[in-house]
Amino acid sequence: MEDRNSDFRAMLISIAISLDQKELKTLIFYAKIKRNLAETIHQVTDLFQILEERQDLKPNDLSYFRKMISVLETRRDLLKIIDEYVRDNEMVDGDDGKCSNHLEGPQQNHDSGDKYPIMARLNAEVLADRKLKQKEDILDCNRDVIERKGRGELHERCEQMQEIYEQLQEGYYQLGEIRQQIQGGIERFDSMMNRISKF
Repeated sequence: MEDRNSDFRAMLISIAISLDQKELKTLIFYAKIKRNLAETIHQVTDLFQILEERQDLKPNDLSYFRKMISVLETRRDLLKIIDEYVRDNEMVDGDDGKCSNHLEGPQQNHDSGDKYPIMARLNAEVLADRKLKQKEDILDCNRDVIERKGRGELHERCEQMQEIYEQLQEGYYQLGEIRQQIQGGIERFDSMMNRISKF
């Protein structure tokens, strides 16, 4: 059992890149940690063992889950990433939204706000700024998507025009060849008529 725990721990300690939203949503679903989050590696390893015993999960599901966990460098990274995800997706609801008290940032201000009203006001300003920045980021993202889409459509239109131009050019060459063939036919006909007229 200890060997298994060490294996799981080794997975958690492996060097990470990052999780995308789809992977993190799946992680939160499996761990059922929408509000109160796992606080120790042992809870995560227990989760692995529970998942391995479930009959409704296919091997692919487990390997996908292991892959998600394996990109996290430490337990702190796991808590921090989920903490940010919960806040950014407006899943925080009072004390129920407390994710990781040991992390620095607005969450500590939220905890202190119960005793110090000024901290609560400061925290509200921080959260308001964050939501404003999120909206600005979304607008920037939408503009970027629209611009990319516009550039893509323009590029596609240019390719279509280029293709039409090449087809027209090829048609022009074919017409030139046909004209030469007709001209050659006329010359041969004239030559034949000249020979006939001599008789």
